[in-house]
Amino acid sequence: MAVLASQFMAAIPGNPDAEHLAERFAKQTFVAYRRGRDTAIRQQLTAIADNLVDETYGALARAASPLQLTPFGKAANATGFSPQSCRRIAAFLQEKHVVDELTGLADDLLRALGTLPEQTNQDLRKVLSTQRSRFPVKPNDFRQVLDLWLGGAPLEHIFAVLPYVLRSSKQPKIQAWLAGADNASGWDTEFDKFVDFTGAVLGGYLPWLMRACGWLSTYVGGWATQVEWRQWAERLESRTEPA
Repeated sequence: MAVLASQFMAAIPGNPDAEHLAERFAKQTFVAYRRGRDTAIRQQLTAIADNLVDETYGALARAASPLQLTPFGKAANATGFSPQSCRRIAAFLQEKHVVDELTGLADDLLRALGTLPEQTNQDLRKVLSTQRSRFPVKPNDFRQVLDLWLGGAPLEHIFAVLPYVLRSSKQPKIQAWLAGADNASGWDTEFDKFVDFTGAVLGGYLPWLMRACGWLSTYVGGWATQVEWRQWAERLESRTEPA
C-alpha cells in the first residue's frame, strides 16, 4: 500500500488535466488485469486519494478537479517516501529538537522512524518493537555505532565492542573470533547480520531519510531548515572501511 500510494501521488503532477485520476490509474496497473482484482484496486486507490486530501495530519493534495498537490504534497513527492511516511517524518520535524551533531540526530531518526515501510531491515524493525530481540545492536547502541562507522572503524571492531556481544555467553569469546580463531565461527552469522544492518540502514536508509527531511523541512520550517541534511547524508554514504 505504501508503494502504491507513492506511485499514485507521483502521478498527480504528471496528469494535471486528468479527471477521476484514481480510476484511470487503477486501469493502468498490472494487478487490475487479474481476475477479480479490478474492483479491489479501484477501492484501494480511492481510499489513497481520500487520504491524500485528509487535513487531519496535513493534506498532501486538494480535492479540486483535477486532483492537485498541496505545497506539502509537492515536497513529499520529491522524497520517494509514501504519503503516510511523509506525515510521520513531518511530525518528527515539527517537534522541538536540539541538533548538536550528525550522530545524535541520526540516533533520533532511527528511533522515531526506523519502522517506516520504506525501512526494509527486519532486524532493526524487531529491535525497535520488542525488547526480546536477539539482534546485537540495541537502540542505546545507535550513537556509538554511528560514531565508529563515521570514524572509519573496521566493521569487525565495531561489532566486537557492542555491549550485547561482550556480555554474550557464547564460547569462545568474541576476542577469539576477532583474533581469527578456527573454533570461533559461531559468531559469523551474527556478524553477517550486523554487516547487513550497517549497509542497509546506515549507508542506505538513513541517507535517504535525511534527504527526505531536507525536502520536507521547506514545508515544516523551524529548526529543520538549519540542518545540512544533504551534506550529512553524503557523509554517511561516503563512509569507507579502511583496507
